[in-house]
Amino acid sequence: MDLLFGRRKTPEELLRQNQRALTRAMRELDRERQKLEAQEKKIIIDIKKMAKQGQMDAVKIMAKDLVRTRRYVKKFITMRANVQAVSLKIQTLKSNNSMAQAMKGVTKAMATMNRQLKLPQIQKIMMEFEKQAEIMDMKEELMNDAIDDAMGDEDDEEESDAVVSQVLDELGLNLTDELAICSWPGRMLTIKLFLTAALLFLTHNGADGAPGLPVGRKLLQHSASSWTGFQRAEGKELPSWLSWEPFGGELPADTVSNWNAYTNLTEYVCLSKSWHCSIGSYVPSRGPFCTFAFAGLAHDSGEFMVLVNKGKLEALRWVDDSFGDVPENAVEGCESSDIYVGRNRYGLGKVSKEQRALFVSVDGKEVWFKWYQVLTVKTGPADITISGVLYNVSAAAERSKNVTVTKITVENEGCQGTRRDVTLEEATEVEQDWELDQEIFSSVRGVLEAGLLAFNGMSWEATNVMNVTWLGKASAGEYAEHTHKVELEMQPRSTCTVAMVGRRLDARIPFTANLTRDFGDGQPHQVEVTGVARSQQVVGIRAGIERCWPLPGSTRC
Repeated sequence: MDLLFGRRKTPEELLRQNQRALTRAMRELDRERQKLEAQEKKIIIDIKKMAKQGQMDAVKIMAKDLVRTRRYVKKFITMRANVQAVSLKIQTLKSNNSMAQAMKGVTKAMATMNRQLKLPQIQKIMMEFEKQAEIMDMKEELMNDAIDDAMGDEDDEEESDAVVSQVLDELGLNLTDELAICSWPGRMLTIKLFLTAALLFLTHNGADGAPGLPVGRKLLQHSASSWTGFQRAEGKELPSWLSWEPFGGELPADTVSNWNAYTNLTEYVCLSKSWHCSIGSYVPSRGPFCTFAFAGLAHDSGEFMVLVNKGKLEALRWVDDSFGDVPENAVEGCESSDIYVGRNRYGLGKVSKEQRALFVSVDGKEVWFKWYQVLTVKTGPADITISGVLYNVSAAAERSKNVTVTKITVENEGCQGTRRDVTLEEATEVEQDWELDQEIFSSVRGVLEAGLLAFNGMSWEATNVMNVTWLGKASAGEYAEHTHKVELEMQPRSTCTVAMVGRRLDARIPFTANLTRDFGDGQPHQVEVTGVARSQQVVGIRAGIERCWPLPGSTRC
């Protein structure tokens, strides 16, 4: 009301009324703050009491309440300071108005300026300010409570841990000793349990490390270094058969893949060239792009590399981890950034040790997860064995030619016919070599367990298994002794040639086998391989008279 008993309020009265309203508001803020401070003292007493009783779970919860209460106390202090600042401004306006009333004979310009100072409008503005400020505070408080209840606060977590440590120090207790009494298996596990409890406020689907619903998603702040130019993936030296290969339009053989249960698509591990160490997924049906998460959004890059496990020789395994930790021998993207290949049910992404999370592109946005799997590769010495060789004799390709194994010449210089028994002896070599189809296996060193091929007159078959040294390929051979007797009826004064002949076969027979790398940990890595065996041997050996002819010259008998 502008009128009081039919009289309009003066500007001084309006200012005093506003000052009283502001003073009353500050007293209300002080009372609420004092209540919170009293509650804070009570919580501290309860924390100490529970800590003495060893109730660490209760201490943890009350520590969170204590941190939240202290934060609200700070907010009340800040708000009181804002209100007091407004009060000072109003007091300044009142002083200016008094000065204007006292200064008579001021210039016309100064009088005009004073007339433009419309206090009722200022009062309306201040009232609207108070209203909006109060609404804003209420909404902020509701949002803070909702976020705290649903998601927790990493800063609260650190402050809560500090409060717990402080209370235990005051009680003369040691955190490590208390945790040992509780039979917790180690400090790192204890920290993870605390973090897990906190993250239960963030997600309710911990098995996949995913929020499950968009309400659980939250962006993390990227470090400034993430915006620098691409750094080549050189990190820890990758094993011999695992490498990042440039994508040239066609997917290399044995590119590391992953089945995405969220999109029901097969995706391949890729690394963007145009963004610093951004690991993501390449899906052929979506086009020649590497899709990765960065700065809150999903990005597509046309220049990228894919992770290739040549010949599938490296033993790759997805290992569960969480909170920025990575297992031993994790596959790195870049050395300086501590970025690793990771995944969860939403697809492939990067695990950042610095930011303690997995970042994945989900529905066009960057989403972080605390639980995930990391790609690892076994390293160290391993025994390589190629075994379980199966020959596909129906696909054999053969070439053959007749050959003379050995021959001898027999003469009869007498004038009468004679009978002679001629024995032919000779050894033939059975040669065989094995070679795998992919060139990558030319660098493999190990042992081949396979049977030599033999021709039984109708088809090829494998004989007893033998061990052969494998140096990129393998060769073996054996000798077969052949003895044949020939009865020779010779004419007088004649010469005959007796020969052992056969058919030399040169066969190329495809085979399949299992290549095993044994690291000595009871979990050998097996790969199915294909190759070709080449066998050379003489078959169908027989002996007989090749030809006979008279001795030259004439001699009377």
